[in-house]
Amino acid sequence: MNLLTEDEAVALMREKIKSRKHWVIPICSEQGSDMSAAIEKEYYLGTKNADFILVTGTAPFGLFAVAFADKRHMSVDDLIKLGVIPETPKSNQDVLLTPDLPSHVFLWMLKTFDGPYGE
Repeated sequence: MNLLTEDEAVALMREKIKSRKHWVIPICSEQGSDMSAAIEKEYYLGTKNADFILVTGTAPFGLFAVAFADKRHMSVDDLIKLGVIPETPKSNQDVLLTPDLPSHVFLWMLKTFDGPYGE
């Protein structure tokens, strides 16, 4: 576990998002937490766990966490099998959203982390 300053955490998250090598999983709801836990349990156990990064902190709306899951270990087909995304994804988005994620959280992410989030 690494402890980061707020600036270091934001820089790390921007780097991971801009690389497009990670699935980005915002966690600020029960569904987000459940999805993140299921993904980690299914695809990131053992040595692969080093490629599942969880960053937590505070945001204007309260506590916030975001997980970054290296795409080398989990494909779009894996996400479909797990029920995380629809069978026919409409885009190549990197952010895995749950229906209960408040829109203000996603807007805050866009503003804070400068995308890209997929097309």
